[in-house]
Amino acid sequence: MFRKNLKFTLISALTLTITLSFPLHVKAQTFASRFINMGKTFHEGDYKKALALSEELKAPSSYEGHVLYVKALSQENLGYKKDATKTLEKLITNCKDSETYEAAKARLFSININQAKNTSDLASLEQTVKSMSSSSARANAYERMSKLSFLTNGRRSRFAMSALKEYFKGRRFRQPPQAAKSILSEIIQNPEKYTFLTREWQDIAVYALSAGVLDEFPKNHRKLAKKNIGSDLFALLEAARATKDDKIENALELCNEVLKSSTAEAGEKNIAARLKAEALYKTRKYTEALEAYEKTVNMKKWPGDELDTTLMLFKCVYKQKKDAETLKTANELYKSKIAPYNLAALLYEFGLEAFDDGDKERAMPYFLTLIRMFPSNHRADDAAGYAIMSTKPGETPDKSLKDFLERKFPTSFFLWWIFPENREKKLGSTNAQPTGKLTKGMLISLERAELMGKGGFLAHSSSIMNRLSNSFPANETLFKAMIDLAEETNNFSMLVTLGDRFARQSAEKGKNLEDLPKWALKAMYPLAYNDSVEKYSKEFGVDKYWILSIMREESHYNPAVLSSSNAMGLMQILPSTGKWIAEQLNVKKFKTSDIWDTDLNIRFGTWYLDYLTKYFDGEIFLATAAYNGGQGAIKRRLLNTPNSKLPLLEMMDKVPMSETRDYYKKVMGTYWNYKRIY
Repeated sequence: MFRKNLKFTLISALTLTITLSFPLHVKAQTFASRFINMGKTFHEGDYKKALALSEELKAPSSYEGHVLYVKALSQENLGYKKDATKTLEKLITNCKDSETYEAAKARLFSININQAKNTSDLASLEQTVKSMSSSSARANAYERMSKLSFLTNGRRSRFAMSALKEYFKGRRFRQPPQAAKSILSEIIQNPEKYTFLTREWQDIAVYALSAGVLDEFPKNHRKLAKKNIGSDLFALLEAARATKDDKIENALELCNEVLKSSTAEAGEKNIAARLKAEALYKTRKYTEALEAYEKTVNMKKWPGDELDTTLMLFKCVYKQKKDAETLKTANELYKSKIAPYNLAALLYEFGLEAFDDGDKERAMPYFLTLIRMFPSNHRADDAAGYAIMSTKPGETPDKSLKDFLERKFPTSFFLWWIFPENREKKLGSTNAQPTGKLTKGMLISLERAELMGKGGFLAHSSSIMNRLSNSFPANETLFKAMIDLAEETNNFSMLVTLGDRFARQSAEKGKNLEDLPKWALKAMYPLAYNDSVEKYSKEFGVDKYWILSIMREESHYNPAVLSSSNAMGLMQILPSTGKWIAEQLNVKKFKTSDIWDTDLNIRFGTWYLDYLTKYFDGEIFLATAAYNGGQGAIKRRLLNTPNSKLPLLEMMDKVPMSETRDYYKKVMGTYWNYKRIY
């Protein structure tokens, strides 16, 4: 499709990039087809054949990294560890510009750490870690090193501390990486295994406070913990546990003791002040909490995060129902350009809290302020919807709010919910041709992306297209070419990303999204994995557009997604749920790893949608909410409450789980858009 639309052949573009190595078109064509064949064979798991193909293929320098990568991983999977190591070392030495360069370092590290026997192996491992370009990669590698069985407590502590510093590099106080929680919990629950300095224990306490695991130290290790980390820091661990157990007076007493202690260091007093403020906020003593947070403003060391403290002060003012002061502060924060994302989120939080309390008049200014300040923020959609619903009974909603939604967020669920006349309105009535021209450089990059995509290197293909879209955001012809390419190579995650990006950029130019061409809308809402979706839609009697909508919001059509709760693949199936569904469908010899198979994942997810639909007597709104929040929780916390007597959509908006409340709107909004595009 891509080559046909551009009237541009694979041979001609490849010749541009590999003329020196392959002067004849036929040789270029041979390389392209053989590269694709090698990539497909490798990704299908036929490592013996892939190894043979990689050894036969003479690649130009620009593709050598991929050929060596396939060769190395094929060798590794076939058990040839030494050969794989040599191949990866060659790749790392010769192919620094390859998309496989960082992955090669990670694989080399993985092979070597699995073979590490004693401390003599540590230097080369650490050298590889230091060469990794991303903090997250270095953090993960250091964490793995800290778990080596032959380490002394001192070395284990050094690697663990290095991992934590990498995990938290560049992070603000309330932005802990999910991946860091495991090693933090390990340290706090097993303090006897580590020999940190007092200052390092302070840092660990702050990291743990930020990540919400400071209270996890085991009660049976109290004496040992106190001996290892000192009485003042130990008191703070006790205070964190007391706060979590709602023993607030005990927590405050412990914090005050540390604040008055003559032995506590400045860092420990900072932690005590932060814990005290958070304990007061938790008990809704907002005036006292505000005073406590104000005392942390001048802290120079974490957790004295000035931005976080400013935002917590902002929340304390709101909680005291000082709305004029809150809105004035919001304007000051906006003018100073402090944390716009956080400010938008808090304005929405304040408005929604007032709305849920039944005080719609109080909610309205917060929603309107959010729309005025951040009209392109994803919460502006929700703010406009709730602002319309906050209109006093008997009054006509402000027409400008509906116009805003239709102009900026024509795919919003609120347009379906509040304005029934929109439900039959079609999208994508225009087939306008894209504007812009493709340069020779763009064509070369597109052909490289095509070759990567067809060879199964979808992440590398996506990386190329991301660079192109960032470099040439106004070139519609380029976007159309990339959309065609992503569709042709079944790179549906990138397809949606391109569609969403094109729509967002069109909106920022002041264009009406209702007038987006059909090809752009179909990129936003593609018929992904259509063969499997059609098959199981018919088998289980589930609307295919509902299946696609669940899939889009669960995984963005990325079949390799693993959530923090271990939900897997396109439809985010939990291992326990997968095992249960396998039993219901009489799937023999089921393994958790089978969930990664896209066809099985769609089959299991579709069966589960059918199960939930029947459980809720055919009501797909409830079934959608239950797919995210669990049928038991929806029944217990929604249907078995007085809210069950409300009209369906009003009842749905009373779901007491914030994630589920957002989730069903996203899915059902997507479902509506699929129905009016196709």
